[in-house]
Amino acid sequence: MNSNNSETIKELNNILFRFALIDGESSYEKFLDSYCSVILEKLNQPDEDIKKKVLEVLSQINKRSLVISNVQFPVDKLLELYHLESTGMLTKNFTIIYIEKGFKTLKSADRQQFLNRIVQNIHKVPLPHQDIFCHIVLSILVSMGGGYNYPKSQADLEKQFPWKQSVEDCQVLLGFFLEFMMIPQTQMLKTAEGTLQIPQCLSHQSLQRVMGKNADKYDFKAVLERKLAIVGLLSSGVFQDTDVLVHYIIGSVDTYQQVQDRSDESLKRLPKINYENTQLIDRLYQLFMGTPENQTSVAPEQRKKPASSQLKEKIFHYFCKSLLAANKFPLTLQIIFEGVYGHESTMKLKQSAMAFVQWVFRHAAQNHIQAMGSIILSGLLKLLNELEEFQGKDVNELKAFTYTSLGLLCKRSNDLFRNDLTLIDSLMKKVSKEEPVVSAAIQDSLTMIREAFVSSTPEISSSLMTILLSYIYDRDDQIKKVIIKWSQHCFEFCNVKSRFISLILSGDTNPNTRDEAKRGLEPYLHQGNMLIPGDSFKQMYPDFNDLLKYLIDEREKLPNVQKKISIIGYSPMAYDNMLIHLRDCLKKTAFHKKLTVKQYLLQLPLETVKQYRDFIMSGLESKVGDDIHYVCAISLLQVLGACPVLLDDLQGRLVFFENLLRSSVKLELKEMFCKIIALISYLLDSDKLELLWSNTFKKLQETTDVLEIYGGMFELALVVTNYHKHCFENSGMDSKVNSVFQKNSTSINDYIQLLMSKFIDHTTQSVKVGAIQCLGLIGCYQELNVSKAEDKTRVITKLLEFVKITGSDRTIPEAAIQSLGYLSLGDPSDQVKSKIIDSLFELINNKNEELQFTIGDILCMIVGGRQMISQLSPFSPFSQEQQTVEKNEEKAYNILSTPSQEVKDKTNPEDIEKLIQRILKNYFTDRQSPVIRCSAGIWMVCLLKNFGKLVQNLLPEIQNGLISLLSDNNEMTQEIASKGITLVYESSENKEFREFLVSNLSKTLSGKPAQKAPGSSELLPEGAINKTGQVMTFKELNSVANDLGKPEMIYKLMNLSSHHQIWNSKKGASFAIVSLASQAKEELEPLLPYLIPKIYRFLYDPSPKISQSMKNIMNSLVGTQSSQKDIMAKYFQPIIKDVLSGLSNNSWRVREASCGAIPDIVSNASVDDLLPHMEELFYLNFRTLDDIKESVRKASEISIKSLGSMSARLCDPTYTTKSKAEKILSILLPFFLKGGIGNDSNDVKQFSIQQLVKISKSAKDLLVPHIPQMVQVLLESLSSLEPAGINYASQHSESLNLTKDQIESLRIEISKSTPLNDILEQCQKYIDDSNIQAVLANIMNLLQFGVGTTTRVGTYKFLSNLFQVKNYPIVKNLSEQQMSKLISTLLPSIKDQATVARNNAISSLSFLLKASPQKLRKQVILDKIMTLGNDVTDQTQLEHVLEIQGIVFRELYKHSCELQFLNKDIIPFLYFYKSHPKKEISDLYKIIWDDNSIGSIKLYCDEVIQLITKQLGSNSWSTKEQAALCLSHLTEDIKSMIDNHLPVILSLLSQGLKGRTYPGKDSLLQSLATVATVCSQKILEHPSQARELTLIMFQECKKNNLDYKRKAIPSLTTMIKALKPIDIYQDIKEEFYPTMFPSESDSTDSMKVDGEDQDEDPKSKPLRLLIKNSLWSLIGEAYASSSKDTKLQNSDILDRLLSQYRSCVWNEQVSILQSIKVILQSCSIDKITLITDKSQELLYSCMQESIEQSKYTVVKKAALDLIEELFLLQLVSKDTLISKFKTNLDILTKLEPTLSLQSEKILNLLK
Repeated sequence: MNSNNSETIKELNNILFRFALIDGESSYEKFLDSYCSVILEKLNQPDEDIKKKVLEVLSQINKRSLVISNVQFPVDKLLELYHLESTGMLTKNFTIIYIEKGFKTLKSADRQQFLNRIVQNIHKVPLPHQDIFCHIVLSILVSMGGGYNYPKSQADLEKQFPWKQSVEDCQVLLGFFLEFMMIPQTQMLKTAEGTLQIPQCLSHQSLQRVMGKNADKYDFKAVLERKLAIVGLLSSGVFQDTDVLVHYIIGSVDTYQQVQDRSDESLKRLPKINYENTQLIDRLYQLFMGTPENQTSVAPEQRKKPASSQLKEKIFHYFCKSLLAANKFPLTLQIIFEGVYGHESTMKLKQSAMAFVQWVFRHAAQNHIQAMGSIILSGLLKLLNELEEFQGKDVNELKAFTYTSLGLLCKRSNDLFRNDLTLIDSLMKKVSKEEPVVSAAIQDSLTMIREAFVSSTPEISSSLMTILLSYIYDRDDQIKKVIIKWSQHCFEFCNVKSRFISLILSGDTNPNTRDEAKRGLEPYLHQGNMLIPGDSFKQMYPDFNDLLKYLIDEREKLPNVQKKISIIGYSPMAYDNMLIHLRDCLKKTAFHKKLTVKQYLLQLPLETVKQYRDFIMSGLESKVGDDIHYVCAISLLQVLGACPVLLDDLQGRLVFFENLLRSSVKLELKEMFCKIIALISYLLDSDKLELLWSNTFKKLQETTDVLEIYGGMFELALVVTNYHKHCFENSGMDSKVNSVFQKNSTSINDYIQLLMSKFIDHTTQSVKVGAIQCLGLIGCYQELNVSKAEDKTRVITKLLEFVKITGSDRTIPEAAIQSLGYLSLGDPSDQVKSKIIDSLFELINNKNEELQFTIGDILCMIVGGRQMISQLSPFSPFSQEQQTVEKNEEKAYNILSTPSQEVKDKTNPEDIEKLIQRILKNYFTDRQSPVIRCSAGIWMVCLLKNFGKLVQNLLPEIQNGLISLLSDNNEMTQEIASKGITLVYESSENKEFREFLVSNLSKTLSGKPAQKAPGSSELLPEGAINKTGQVMTFKELNSVANDLGKPEMIYKLMNLSSHHQIWNSKKGASFAIVSLASQAKEELEPLLPYLIPKIYRFLYDPSPKISQSMKNIMNSLVGTQSSQKDIMAKYFQPIIKDVLSGLSNNSWRVREASCGAIPDIVSNASVDDLLPHMEELFYLNFRTLDDIKESVRKASEISIKSLGSMSARLCDPTYTTKSKAEKILSILLPFFLKGGIGNDSNDVKQFSIQQLVKISKSAKDLLVPHIPQMVQVLLESLSSLEPAGINYASQHSESLNLTKDQIESLRIEISKSTPLNDILEQCQKYIDDSNIQAVLANIMNLLQFGVGTTTRVGTYKFLSNLFQVKNYPIVKNLSEQQMSKLISTLLPSIKDQATVARNNAISSLSFLLKASPQKLRKQVILDKIMTLGNDVTDQTQLEHVLEIQGIVFRELYKHSCELQFLNKDIIPFLYFYKSHPKKEISDLYKIIWDDNSIGSIKLYCDEVIQLITKQLGSNSWSTKEQAALCLSHLTEDIKSMIDNHLPVILSLLSQGLKGRTYPGKDSLLQSLATVATVCSQKILEHPSQARELTLIMFQECKKNNLDYKRKAIPSLTTMIKALKPIDIYQDIKEEFYPTMFPSESDSTDSMKVDGEDQDEDPKSKPLRLLIKNSLWSLIGEAYASSSKDTKLQNSDILDRLLSQYRSCVWNEQVSILQSIKVILQSCSIDKITLITDKSQELLYSCMQESIEQSKYTVVKKAALDLIEELFLLQLVSKDTLISKFKTNLDILTKLEPTLSLQSEKILNLLK
């Protein structure tokens, strides 16, 4: 054994010996504090003997600790030992045991200080030790309390918990906390037999980790508070939110309600969590599943159990927020099946699992769905089968989740469902059987599944249709809706069976079902899983023949119940819709075959047509009401008109139709039946026809029933009309009917007379109108068969009277006009025509446009002559307008007209030209009223439509006349003119003439003089067309056509632009120029790339008329189904170019329209298309944002918002690709920074700022290369964006009573609310090594040249934030040279004139210094900061500099800057200026001193004394004052160690007291007195020095300054008392006796206190009294301190004092009594007797007066003190005192409670 080991063992033996001497708890703790760590440290030595000895000592300590259980181990020293690098593992093992023991007995308040030391580098200690430390951490957290107020800011958290930045340390704590949070309550930890069971989510090993190996001994009462403490720390912000989410989830299902509540609350407060964090999702999966069984490598004690059902529910909830969780296959599949089929699964867990299934189906990658879809599908179906046996609310909810999941799976993988129609069938069956909530889910599922069958194979489609058809007669409304939607979405509109389903269910009793079914009867197209309206012109309808056969065949298969409803086989409403749809299909089928309806029916097999007729007849034969009969009659008439051969079978049904005629009550229906009867009557033999005529005529004569009259009139009229029609067509009399009317030629005449005499003036309007119409029908094919010419004249005259009827009801006039037209056809005489025409021209002032259309048609009929009779269809079931529309459709389908329809070669154009000339000359002139011009235009349009090709030579004149109508303000007139102009062009047959028409129209619309056509004499003069109303639209269209190089296109565009409501009426619709529209589409197709951009901008024209017209054109050109995206995909580039040019156009209308177009452009265009135009779009939009026109500005606001939203999205790399986002940022950011924020327009500035906020949030790390520029521009903009009111306030600060600092503070407060701060905050997040140099360069530039307080303050704050965020290691890595340059640039700013700017600059400087190297920090503080005032001489400036220096140090300490190495320089500096005479400065330095607990000055006394010495010698009185104050404070602060510095301090005090009086010098008086008191013994070692100091103080008492003298005298008293026996009584006597004892003073008394001097300052009297009071004490102390000889020489002192007693005020009396007491004490010591008989009596008298008469308790107490002293000194006998004062003492005892104790004490002494 070497000597060192021997010494060590010897030391341990000594320690053991001391241990044996311990006799109590306190001594034991002292022992442990001194030796515990020393003993443990010896274990580091390798010698075994030493280790044995250490273990022996430790054994004794352990035994003693069992007896004294509450002993406190030195935790601080043990922790220090544990963390030493030299400490071995054995030592650590023993040390941590005692650390654990120490914490158990440590007070709660003392534990918190060790938290950081324990957690710091906890990841580096062994795992067993980690667990112990984690338990200790828990105890510390519990001691902090659940309501511990954690810091709010991250900076404060980092300061309080520095280990926060260590990820490894945090993970150790979080891992332990996670396992601890899983501990259940006691009763849940054991089985019923009492054995320990492992809780969910834990293993045996982890359970032992958190509870120890013996769980029975664990303190379960502490579990709750420990869990609450854990949640409290987790919610403080110390850890990342993603790291603590799992803890909260576990806590939210904890068995303790308080833990649940706190965890739930914390979950709600969590900000946005990154649910795509791989570690987080993996942790949740591990928690959910535990240790999988297939992981055999895991030891049994380490295998963790899966989570509880409740926790699994919670985990599923958060999985439904993570895309990553949805793609964790095969784990995703495992937890789904575990949640659904696990043996511990609950109903709620199954629901949560199904919610996660839905999430997976929505968000899992397609490859996962394809791979795992079939497995999941089988699992879902299995679950549904199992649930069939259960019922209840929870079961229904689970079923609903499952069915919805089926639908979602189908949307992702159609192939899984496409071939499984049995599933579809089973789902449809369950719709009506399940509960409502489940049924709704099944319906939603079926909606999603049907997408798989949209484009199925024929076999699957056929099978699917069979399933659908099996449910059409189901009673449940829900299943009906389902099959309706399936039939529509899965089959084309032309599918017969699909339409059959819609037709059947359109007659359902449920109105909702009916409405849904009727939608299937309108053309539609498929768009994904949605339906959009189809184009009726292009749409393929079901084939008429196929649909008819299917309806007839299915009628035979109808269920019996359905057949009993009515005899027609189907429900009435369904049958009604069937007939209507059959008519539509008939027409469309014919048109698609390029045939008319009649031609198509004639081509069909006769048997098919008869089936159709019989199908219609079945409706007429049923008693289902007039509405159904009306539809049947229309269909029947259509068939009979096309196929007259069908009439043969109906001859025997004449009575049937007559019965229907009489039974019907609808007038329209009666007309239909009359037409059918008339058609059949032609086939009757003469007898039957005569019988029919006579019976009907007779009834008509006799009846008064309005309905019978109406039916009878039309029946006879139509029979005659049919007869005349056949005669006309056969060019003679027909033999079959000739005999009837030849035998009784007067029959028609009688009928006409009956109409004229009985019905033409009937009181019932319907009868009157019927009579008028019947007259027209009779005369349309032949002249009226009347016996006298006067009768015909009377008929015409009567009808003309009806024409002239005015009023809102136009029924009678229109009927009369129609009849007159018919009569003109039957009677072609010029006299009749002229009379009718003249009468019609008289109606030109009528404002009713539809009436004018009727007149126009009749005028065409009149001038067209008998050749127009071919257009008559009196037996058609459709109106004339409907027939015209159908003919237009035939033209659109290019169906050739029959020769009989051509009238060109059979019409005399002279009458037509004459009529047109009359209209042009008389009614198109400007002199006519707008109503007349409008009516004339309508007539002209009608004439052009029918005879335009016959008047070629009039077309130029007609066009000019119509152009003149364009200038009319009436919109209807303008549209009529445009329609007419289009017809002019369409009618022209000569190519050259067409070119002339185009040129004429184009020049006229442009305001240029129109050229003159050959043979034309009247053209419009220049400028005849104004720019108002609809003409603006035509002008724009003319411009578009000319730009395209196709001026003739103006006609087509004008036709397409019509939008007046008149064209939607029956009359207006007949004027649709369908051929021109269809030709326009074809001709314009090549020009669309040029035309669409022109038209597109006009869609947003501020004029609603122009906008609507252009929309019509656009819809015509691209179709109503084309979306904006389709248009943009084809024509984006020309559109954007046109819009961009429009934004800078001189016309405000163009600018406004261009602004209006932008939102739709940017929302529908692609990123690649927009990218090249982004900057120009913003630039031009900024110009319009400040437009002079308000409407343009408003439109620009909308467009700029859409641009902003779009650009913000495009800058987000999650929305677009990263490369595209970078390109957009590189374009937009510089633009907004330069051209946006710096724009003169305030609106542009505000938008640019808002846009930068959005971009900075969305672009994220893509901002990195732009940060330097952004920072500079944004900081510069802080000042330029100030409100104007601030500048006003600055200029008028005096009138507003505002200081400059207040205004500057206001600037800063306002700037805090600007969004620029948010952008700058975002910028800080993306500063890295790549841009830090550029950022700092820009900041230094702003520090030097930045203008405006707001900019400067913003720069300082940004710099502060940059250097205080510890997440930026880049800042800490700056070189010393860079930091020095930055600090040097910032230093001048700390002298900023604006207080708020100065303070922020100082704060920024403190952060820079904190981050600087120590060497640089020292250089700046010592050479720059502390020397700021060296060259300053002005006192005000010096105080300003001191304030700056103080604020600098305050900020440095506030931000925890490391300054300890400069304490020797800084602390004396701070201490010195802590004594500054100016309160504001001294308070500042005191705050620094106190807040940072700088504490004792003892270590730096020498430095402070050096500083004081220097300053005391200053020539500045203010500096001397401060030095004196500091010296005073120093002497007070270092009392306990002043001996060490006594010579220097005395020298300083002596130096400071010499000379004149200056402010602050009085503080030295008390300092000297204090030093003399504290160091009296050392001073008295040198009597001469003591006397010198006393005399120095005495000299100060002689100063004339009363206030100074008042302070000097008490200080001298104190010194004399401390430095006894210093004898200066004679000096005091000479100086102050004349003042105190006036009898000895001369006439020049220096201390007048009674007001003898009338000129004395009243304020000095209190000071004089105080001085006099202090002098009584001084005299007493000076006498007591004097030598015995001096005392004997002045033995009259007592008499002198008593002689002045009564004349003194109360406080002087107290001082005199106290001085007498002191004098008597000193004389007693020196055995000198001062009390004589005289003085004794005087003394008693004064004392008795004080006790009896004084009202001041303090005087009485001083007297009692003197009595007691006299007794104790035995200067007076006891009896004397009793005789003199007993009575007084008794009275005091009773009456003076405050003095009673002292009185009783004296009385007791005297007994």
